[in-house]
Amino acid sequence: MTRPVTLTEPHFSQHTLNKYASLMAQGNGYLGLRASHEEDYTRQTRGMYLAGLYHRAGKGEINELVNLPDVVGMEITLNGEIFSLSREAWQRELDFASGELRRSVIWRTSDGAGFTLASRR
Repeated sequence: MTRPVTLTEPHFSQHTLNKYASLMAQGNGYLGLRASHEEDYTRQTRGMYLAGLYHRAGKGEINELVNLPDVVGMEITLNGEIFSLSREAWQRELDFASGELRRSVIWRTSDGAGFTLASRR
């Protein structure tokens, strides 16, 4: 039985942001990072966590992981327009062999200027 070498997100959808952020999360046993997009989306849940670091609630309440400061989020502006994936083609995949999350985007501004953006982490 062959095992898959990558997990590919088939298309961008704001309805599946958190699903793929969980499925493509990266970690090393001490530090974990959800695969949230660099740009901000209303429904997106960002997260960076440290193993063993919990917020302790009172007795009978659920303890929860502490969400560390966001190191991924940024606002990207191209030709005066704020970049968003909601209107162009893209590809994102997690490579299981290297642990690398790769994203490639072809984006056009409203005036027709084209840009290619690539990120790896």
